[in-house]
Amino acid sequence: MTVDEVREQYENTQGQVDGLADEDTFRPEGRPVNAKAIRQYLAALEVLFDEIVTANAFIAKITQSNVELVNLRDRLDESLREANDEIVARGLTIDNLRSERAQIQEISRGLAARIESLMVELADAKSR
Repeated sequence: MTVDEVREQYENTQGQVDGLADEDTFRPEGRPVNAKAIRQYLAALEVLFDEIVTANAFIAKITQSNVELVNLRDRLDESLREANDEIVARGLTIDNLRSERAQIQEISRGLAARIESLMVELADAKSR
C-alpha cells in the first residue's frame, strides 16, 4: 500500500468516525472497534505521516548531495585527465623531473658560489 493510499484510507476513516462518540462502535470490514480506538489509531497515523514527510525530505537532501558528489567527482576526473594530458604533452616523467631538479640544484650551487665569490671581491675592494 502506498503512502497516498494509506492517507486516502485515513481520510475516509476520519470522516466516518468524526460523528461518533468515543464509546460508539465502528465496523471496518465487519469487525467492531470503538471510535476512541480508531481516533487513537488515526492520531498515530498523523505522526507516521509527519515522519514520512521528514524522511522524504531527508532522502531528497541525500539524493541532492549524491548528485553534487557525482558532479564533483566528474570535475575531479576531468582535472586529473587534463593534468595527465599536460604531463604527457610535456614529456614529463618522474625521471625527467628529477633530472631537471638536479640541474636546477647544480645551477643554484653555482650561483651561490659565484655570489660568495663576488661578496669576497666586494669586501676586498672596500678594504683597499
